Amino acid sequence: MESFLNKKIISWCLFDFGNSAHSAIIATFIYSVFFARVLYGDEVQGSALWAQMTGIAALCTALISPFVGEYYDQKDGKKTGVMIFSFITIIATAALFMFEKGGNSAIYALIVAGISFFAIEIAVALNNSQLLDISTKENRGRISGYGWGIGYIGGLIALIISLVVFIGLDGMIEPILNLNSDTHENVRATTLFTAFWYLLFLIPLLIVFRTKIKGKTVPLKLVINNVKDTFKDLVTLEDKNLMLFLIASALYRDGLITLFAVGGLYAAGTFQMSFSEILIFAIGLNIMAGIGAFSFGFINDKIGSKKTIIISLIGLILVGIATLIITSKILFIALALFLGLFMGPCQSASRVFMSELSPEHEQAKYFGFYTLTGKSIAFTGPILFGILTSAFDSQRVGMLAVIILLSIGLAILLKVKK
Repeated sequence: MESFLNKKIISWCLFDFGNSAHSAIIATFIYSVFFARVLYGDEVQGSALWAQMTGIAALCTALISPFVGEYYDQKDGKKTGVMIFSFITIIATAALFMFEKGGNSAIYALIVAGISFFAIEIAVALNNSQLLDISTKENRGRISGYGWGIGYIGGLIALIISLVVFIGLDGMIEPILNLNSDTHENVRATTLFTAFWYLLFLIPLLIVFRTKIKGKTVPLKLVINNVKDTFKDLVTLEDKNLMLFLIASALYRDGLITLFAVGGLYAAGTFQMSFSEILIFAIGLNIMAGIGAFSFGFINDKIGSKKTIIISLIGLILVGIATLIITSKILFIALALFLGLFMGPCQSASRVFMSELSPEHEQAKYFGFYTLTGKSIAFTGPILFGILTSAFDSQRVGMLAVIILLSIGLAILLKVKK
């Protein structure tokens, strides 16, 4: 075990371990498919609607998160912010269990899911901002990689439990709980499990991080003025090299966000996968993503962050194009699993590269820019997927949104000088 690991670092990583269940079960592989296939009743148009909701939630996050972040910076209460928005996520996620097919349940479910998406993004952003508090320049890259890696492991374990306990495997494996499949109670119950899983692994962070809230009141005007000053600093940033990276990373990170948001929908709608097949596919994808996140951390130390990002993006683009062309379900699964190797490294190496490009004494400020630029366009990919899918009635065409964003991001990244 690394010598620098301590309670704060472990609890910080466990937060990723817990919240990853929301990404795996709600956002990508189970509930999103249930929404499109069952609640909405049309996989293609339902996936378009789900993607647009994801984009709107991301837009709301981009508009609100700078003010929330500034408020909790002033109060010195990042942990409190993580707790509040995590509890909102947990409540909204558990509430998704209520919605059954019929009436206006699809619309209500979409709204509640949107609230959970918005809240978890704020919670994750606030937790990410604590990375600087628990790391040094020498170990920040490894800690970031551990966070991504353990997140994939958390998603993997949560998916396996969902398969074994709630859903089963098409007659081969009977679920432990005999829930009513006619009303899709077995699928809906995964939302309650996701909420519990998130809460369980949030507890260590709440215990270990003992942030003291400053007693002073933070005026709303001060928060707004500070955010306005930050925007001015970003627009007038003299380091054009860093600005290029912020633009490039915002674009390719949006491509990854879109891939996570609609990957399960694409597998279900285009290749007609059952819930059980999607779960097995998701488990395999998380295994490969975890392997990639851990192994590329060592590669990052050898060849550098920029080269690691470039290799990851090229792999994502080439394999991604192949998955849009092929029609064989087995070949699609094989290619998608290979694709998983490049997901984690791209994200983890980007955080490290940002720390290398930023002035050492202004890390917090520049990581704020990194979060802000990413969230400010995070709605583009999901909404573009929704528009293309609706317009052409084809998820294959819709998935071009991912390839476009990754490709433009890569092209701009190549201009960044290390």
